[in-house]
Amino acid sequence: MGTIWKAVRSAVLAACLGTGGAAVAAPHEINVFSDEMEEPGEIGLDMHVNYARGRVTPDFASEIPPDKALRLMPEVVFGLRKDWEVGLHLPMQRDRDGGFHADGFRIRLKHMFPKAKATAFFSGVNIEYGHDRPHLSADRHNFELRGILGWRTDHWLVAVNPILSWVLSGENKSSRPDFDASLKIARELRPGLAFGIEYYSGFGALANFAPRNEQDRMLYFAVDYEGKGWGINFGIGTGLTPASDDRVIKSVISIPFK
Repeated sequence: MGTIWKAVRSAVLAACLGTGGAAVAAPHEINVFSDEMEEPGEIGLDMHVNYARGRVTPDFASEIPPDKALRLMPEVVFGLRKDWEVGLHLPMQRDRDGGFHADGFRIRLKHMFPKAKATAFFSGVNIEYGHDRPHLSADRHNFELRGILGWRTDHWLVAVNPILSWVLSGENKSSRPDFDASLKIARELRPGLAFGIEYYSGFGALANFAPRNEQDRMLYFAVDYEGKGWGINFGIGTGLTPASDDRVIKSVISIPFK
């Protein structure tokens, strides 16, 4: 128990010392990656659903403001081999006026590094390419490199994701990546049911972080439930800075196909 509490304290300090990037809307995927993987040959469906209250004015000419937007993203995940999986994301949204929009696509590859059976520590990496429609982002093509670090015991999960993201085209194209970080701490109360917090922060460009009042930081109170043949992660979040959305409700519904 002492080891896990040291991990919790270290992770909280690492995330909370972070600042955020420029104002952004809640992403389609609000999720901290851990050591969960599809088995080789198995297919899973994750449905990401988010609803935000916040900014009503666009950040750029073609943007759909995030206030009262319902964002949906089905994700198909396939287990390639042991400790490897690939995922295809198809983001979409319903705007505050009832209009429906396809937002592009994303494809990712996740790998978890082998670990000794006796250790609670896990690590891995996720790489992702995204193509965004003009109403979602002024920058059409982007690439993300996400680290996956954490500790899992019988009753505790602590996961941290340091993230580097590059804009590959558009007015914000740069060789200097943005840096984000996310944190999840969860306590299992009984088999299949866990409660905890999730924290997301955007630091802005490396070596050029945004001013504090322009940072995007969100704190969620979350519950994870694993039922027979399905699971859900549900969270209610609040913005911690003026640049963040005021409130966000998010969920990820998972259905494995053997």
